[in-house]
Amino acid sequence: MQNPPKEVMKRITKNGLEYKYHVLNLSSNQIAKEIGLEGKGNQVRRAMKILGIERRTIKQGSKMYFKNKPAVNVEFFKKESREFFYILGLLLTDGSVTDENRISLGLIDKEVIEWVAKTIGYQNKIYEEQRKKGMLIKVDGRVIRVKEPKKFYIIRFVNDEVTEILKQFCFVPRKSLTLGFPNIPNEYIADFIRGVIDGDGSVQIYPTITKMGEVITHSRIYVGMGSESFLKGLKKLIETIITGSYEVKQRGGNFYTYKFDNRADIIALGKAIYRHDAFGMERKKERWLTVLEEGDIDGRAYDKSGENNPTSTITTEQAEQIVKLIKTGLSYRKVAETVGTTNWVVEHIGRGETWLDLTGGRVKTNNASHVLNPQLVETIVQTIEDNPKMTYKQISVLLNLPLATIQGVGGGKTWIEVTGGRISEKHGNSVILETEIDEVIELIKKRVSYQEIADKFKVGIRVIEGIAQGRTWAHKTGGKIRKEDKYPKEKILKIIGFLKNTDLLQKEIALMVGIPQSVVQKIGAGKIYQEISGGEIRRKRSKLK
Repeated sequence: MQNPPKEVMKRITKNGLEYKYHVLNLSSNQIAKEIGLEGKGNQVRRAMKILGIERRTIKQGSKMYFKNKPAVNVEFFKKESREFFYILGLLLTDGSVTDENRISLGLIDKEVIEWVAKTIGYQNKIYEEQRKKGMLIKVDGRVIRVKEPKKFYIIRFVNDEVTEILKQFCFVPRKSLTLGFPNIPNEYIADFIRGVIDGDGSVQIYPTITKMGEVITHSRIYVGMGSESFLKGLKKLIETIITGSYEVKQRGGNFYTYKFDNRADIIALGKAIYRHDAFGMERKKERWLTVLEEGDIDGRAYDKSGENNPTSTITTEQAEQIVKLIKTGLSYRKVAETVGTTNWVVEHIGRGETWLDLTGGRVKTNNASHVLNPQLVETIVQTIEDNPKMTYKQISVLLNLPLATIQGVGGGKTWIEVTGGRISEKHGNSVILETEIDEVIELIKKRVSYQEIADKFKVGIRVIEGIAQGRTWAHKTGGKIRKEDKYPKEKILKIIGFLKNTDLLQKEIALMVGIPQSVVQKIGAGKIYQEISGGEIRRKRSKLK
């Protein structure tokens, strides 16, 4: 058995070590210094290990270290200021806090981290971390790095008092998808917005060439994140400064964006958030200043309407022709071909995003009103009723009319004064009839394959999938159709009995009962048939021989 270092044991007893370490909460280095062994904390640690004195974990030690050393000026966080709300914006977007109240903020912009550290009275070191990967692409089977790994600068500290203050502003652990929006005093709105844009936003500047060959600088403000509620709160604040109103859009999964490229609004926001030469991220501030310096000159602060728009590629006469053709029910593609322009130009006019002085907003197509007459509507109605298995698309081809026209009449959205309302049993292009839907539902419940059901009723498999998932015929199904249990109840009870009362392996139980092992695993874990098993089945495992 090893003996503790003599140098340590000459100066302190085991009880003394325990008292200083666990009661006074001194570190091993501090104990070594007190007993005259400065710089020999490793000997104190070795003595504690041999004597069986339990040591703190790394996490406990870290918390103890930061508790004894506040690391920041707590008074800064207690007072409302322009600097506080700018830093709050950074923390809510690029910062994090753990359940142990450990606060971190990491950015690639060293000057911002250094400014934040100085402003909050940060006393620890600024950590540097390198991302392991940059941006990689594969070319001819070879992986090529197109962007070098970036260096991150991080500040970290633990302070319970600061954490409690920041919690009042929605700064909590695991906030990425659930981040709420804090209450910001009016006089600090601009500073908070600047912090958020420096954290999760971008100021984009890009040139375009007009039909006259002139280069025009465009700009865009963009913010993207996982919390829809936070982004909607930010939109509300920004739109107290600018005149426009823009949407928060979902961009797949749990990601939402808010952006606008109206020059006048960008200038108004820039002037507000950088008033009095406020501090900001250098690379983003430079772009803001570029936009502000250019201002309204050379027609840059234009609205999106009319031939005077320097990026316009069509004349007023062409725009008027496009509007008329859209109203007749022609597709955007055919309108573009007729006028001699692109689909993109026609779509933006149709959606009311350009030429607003001419359209006043979105162009209403009203296909049925412009193309049809009462006699033709009656023909459509008769065709739909006489051919219940034909899709709307087939009927539109048969009658040589736009698909939207047939859908509008059949769905009771147009010409209600002639049809009396919905006349079709179809859901979109579904051709399952009222007399067939009950049988389809029964077959789905009995676990007949979707393809077999589709073949029987001569429809596409997606029609059956839509019914099964409750997307169509929901008034009949009540939502997603619950299928009958695939396995008899007797077999499930037998599996539960084996799991509860034997030491058999799940693989052996599956072979004995004739059910896949994955089903046995899910029953044991309480993921399926919980109403029979009562939930997860805890088993006593026998020792391997």
